[in-house]
Amino acid sequence: MDGATPLGVVDALARLKKGELLSRASTDKLLRIMANTRTGRQRLKGGLAPGWTLAHKTGTGQVLGSTQSGYNDIGIITDPDGRSYSLAVFIRQTAAPIPTRMALMQNVTRAVIDYSRNWQSYNMAQGYPPRENSGSGSN
Repeated sequence: MDGATPLGVVDALARLKKGELLSRASTDKLLRIMANTRTGRQRLKGGLAPGWTLAHKTGTGQVLGSTQSGYNDIGIITDPDGRSYSLAVFIRQTAAPIPTRMALMQNVTRAVIDYSRNWQSYNMAQGYPPRENSGSGSN
């Protein structure tokens, strides 16, 4: 169905964000294009919290009868402090209604945001200083 694995895509997105794959100019251009993607507003992007941003690319396979052969969204979400997280949601084959698929993707985004907030709160409670805003740290 898909030529790539979600783990492979997440790794590639993290490496892209870190500037390990392309020149700085090409990296910036590609991330700008992804940030301005108009498709999939209710996929990963629909789960964003205020202050968070998403650079992403959607993918949609063919509908064969009552089954769709792919419903995907991949991207890099960035928190207000500049820390980035790579995401990939591949729904291989499904007959689930589109609103259900979109809700799943939004919940993945919300789970990453919750993780980030909890991580930061935990570290602050342990007395660790707030993380620096490097703008290039990807997980």
